[in-house]
Amino acid sequence: MAEERRLGGDSADGIEGLAGQAKAAGSAAMEQAQELAPKARETAYSAAESGREGAADAIERAATQIEGRVGGVEGMPAKAAGRAAQGMHVAAEYLEHHETAEIIDDVEQYVRTHPMRSLTAAVATGFIVGRVLR
Repeated sequence: MAEERRLGGDSADGIEGLAGQAKAAGSAAMEQAQELAPKARETAYSAAESGREGAADAIERAATQIEGRVGGVEGMPAKAAGRAAQGMHVAAEYLEHHETAEIIDDVEQYVRTHPMRSLTAAVATGFIVGRVLR
């Protein structure tokens, strides 16, 4: 019986030891994550900035191509394409003259102000991207 108590005591001490080790490992992981978070944030921001600039250039080129293709053409489709190209120029200019943080703030504000339009736009965008990627 004394043997069982000793084993039971050792077992309880072992569990407490393991719990302590797990807690220490968790604390170390949390510290490491806190140290890495600013670098990850900076990397993500740099990638977003680079993407923003590239997107502005691509939108501008696409708008110019659309204008070139409908130049001199009459009719409703040509007018619609012209308006789309004009909107693309405005979007490209916006991307060129605003920082990523400003764009994120503007998008958040728009979504709060117009939730149904935002949801509709997100669904339509998802549908179009899905069709393109098939």
